[in-house]
Amino acid sequence: MAIAWLRLRRRTQRGGGPACAYVGSRALEDAKLALPLDKPENATASEPENRELVLCLGGVASGKHARNGSHALTAVKAANRLARHNPVRRPLPGRQDVNELPARPGLFRDRREAGRVLAEKLVAYANRPDVLVLALPRGGVPVAYEVAQALSAPFDVFVVRKLGVPGYEELAMGAVATGGVRVLNDQLVESLGIPEQMIDAAALREQQELARRERLYRGGRPPPHVRGRTAILVDDGLATGATMRAAIEALRRQNPARIVVAVPTASPETCEEMKSKADEVICAITPEPFHAVGRWYQDFSQTTDEEVRVLLARQSKAQGPSGG
Repeated sequence: MAIAWLRLRRRTQRGGGPACAYVGSRALEDAKLALPLDKPENATASEPENRELVLCLGGVASGKHARNGSHALTAVKAANRLARHNPVRRPLPGRQDVNELPARPGLFRDRREAGRVLAEKLVAYANRPDVLVLALPRGGVPVAYEVAQALSAPFDVFVVRKLGVPGYEELAMGAVATGGVRVLNDQLVESLGIPEQMIDAAALREQQELARRERLYRGGRPPPHVRGRTAILVDDGLATGATMRAAIEALRRQNPARIVVAVPTASPETCEEMKSKADEVICAITPEPFHAVGRWYQDFSQTTDEEVRVLLARQSKAQGPSGG
């Protein structure tokens, strides 16, 4: 078992982080063998390497291998077990974790600067009356604000809440989104035998949280009108892309003319895979190895609800309602 865990860790390191979709059936078999370890930290070399393995397995759970229910659950269980022994450290709000900051070119100072860099890749959409910039809150909002300013386009949020598999909430079985949209991964739901009442209960919880956030962010303003428009979906980066995929599918239900995904940084493979979902995908940088979105920002402190509200109010005051 220790050998299996070491082999799995080595594959993780070669794959380059949480978007390591190279992890296939062989690595997942190693994960199954590694699960019974009483103390998996004794079978790996160091705590930072364990941290990358946790992130990688989390990515497997929500990435393309999540289409197979048993494989996805194996990855979640392995990640959870290892994380209990070696928790993934998170920097406190307003502070930077220097261990998460690589000294390499392409690093953005913060999300606002990343948005300005991204806007330079989107000049073809400037000053067009059909264009609407939609941010995935919360981290995508400062990025999208700068994009909207540069393009002279209206700006709003597109709130998406993941529906987690009961007991394994890291694994997405679907999502609810702005406009009362609910999407499900039918293949995953069927393979895991998740009953309808559990799906309804999870959807109700997340719909309530979605409604709370929309009230907080928008106040009394209605959601934007998307039908027939070019919607630019913006986030602060793509690792596994699970949230963005859910957002695209939910947005399609509102019949936009075109969906453009735009992010400052992304895993090369995730950026490429997203092209099969959206009409156009623009990733300002696609570093290899990628590891995690936060590694490409000097300041990746959490975006607050208040910051989201302020930026939305500022844009609304400057340009009027984004519904058009």
